[in-house]
Amino acid sequence: MKNLAGVERWIVLKEIPRVQVDNPKLSDQTEDLQHNLRIGRMRNEKVLFTTDEVLIKGKDEFSKFIFSADNEDKYLCKVGPELNYFIEQNYVRKLPYKREEIDILKENWLKDPVFDLYNFSGADEYWDELEKFQKEQEKIWRDSNAAIEKIAKVVASLPVFSPAGINFECFIIAMIAARVEEPKVCIEQAKGIIFEIAREQYNLQKKESKKDERKLGPRKSASGNS
Repeated sequence: MKNLAGVERWIVLKEIPRVQVDNPKLSDQTEDLQHNLRIGRMRNEKVLFTTDEVLIKGKDEFSKFIFSADNEDKYLCKVGPELNYFIEQNYVRKLPYKREEIDILKENWLKDPVFDLYNFSGADEYWDELEKFQKEQEKIWRDSNAAIEKIAKVVASLPVFSPAGINFECFIIAMIAARVEEPKVCIEQAKGIIFEIAREQYNLQKKESKKDERKLGPRKSASGNS
């Protein structure tokens, strides 16, 4: 993906189908019949500008026209009233994103991290920041998952005082088996219960750790000095 930080650009908010009849790059006519036929066919083709597609101005003599950043021959419109119309109708918006929008993007990603933050379309100025944020958060998740898994193993192996002398995991499986016949389902449900207990224990440990950190912090004297 190109880094377009600092380049004047726009982003597509809603799909825009565009016939290329006004594409300035397809206006050249020559004595070559095959060339003219190809140009004519391309001028009548309809292309689709998709959501999150980034737009930039053309180069040199095409600087008054808007094209796709990923395909310099894919034409949208002229700079001026035509572009302003797309903006007013909420089909296109001007970039870059504001700081507040990037902060909201981070918050939303934390709730549903299904894509790479540093590949977010149009956020070129913030790519390094977003990549760092994602990697730091992923490390936090890896560490917490490892800690929870460690606690889960302890919980699963805890002895249960029963005639059979079984551990907690087997006890839970046996309890679930009383109402579910499928062994695989019994095991998966027991695992879910054990990990939920481990997750609660992990969160409790974190709260206790934060309390201890506050207790160990600098205290102010009666005079107000530390």
